[in-house]
Amino acid sequence: MTFADTDGDGIADAWEFTLSENLTTATASSDFDQDGASDKNESISSTAPNDANVHFKIISCTYDGGYTEATVVFTTNPTRLYRLETSDALGVSPDPLRAHHLPAGRGHLDD
Repeated sequence: MTFADTDGDGIADAWEFTLSENLTTATASSDFDQDGASDKNESISSTAPNDANVHFKIISCTYDGGYTEATVVFTTNPTRLYRLETSDALGVSPDPLRAHHLPAGRGHLDD
């Protein structure tokens, strides 16, 4: 998907104009509502950049006794598709073949 990004900050111009009347208020590193999520990340996750209570957040992560199954609960937006990637080792990029696409809502996967 392509979008107009006149100022080259990785945020679609149309989304920036919903936040303000210009392309300079939101940047890749700005955080308009000071919630810890950058405006760029809020644009990607379709959360409210002007409401500190609305941002992507992992609510909980639990494991079974053998650590072979994980349940991850996170905030969602019905207009987004989520992908949970796993890896067997820290510092190793996840295997794209093991990525799990999850619809909005609570996701559960068995590996």
